[in-house]
Amino acid sequence: MIFNQTEIPLDATLPAVFENTTNPVGYKLSSLFDKPIDSVAILSNPNNSAQGVWQSSKNGLDWQNISNGQSLSGDDLVRFLPAINYRGTPDRLKINFDSIDRWIGTSVTAAR
Repeated sequence: MIFNQTEIPLDATLPAVFENTTNPVGYKLSSLFDKPIDSVAILSNPNNSAQGVWQSSKNGLDWQNISNGQSLSGDDLVRFLPAINYRGTPDRLKINFDSIDRWIGTSVTAAR
């Protein structure tokens, strides 16, 4: 599939995470942008511990907190792990691929 730069979304939004979730689902980076991705650079991770942490995983089992300057592959998974009792819209993760800055966001909603 051939993509024109204007067809690739600049932002991706993960499905909402429920408050006090301890093991949220991760999403493949290339799936979030509906495009094959070789490498993603993390430009800005807000690191707001009152909100929670952005994490990545290669296998969906072992999760690490994402760091500024880190490089991920399009096959890596990303997720947002909310802080206990946090509810709202956390600061977004800023990434870059194809020489374009993009954002990944989500929201944390009340537990069912």
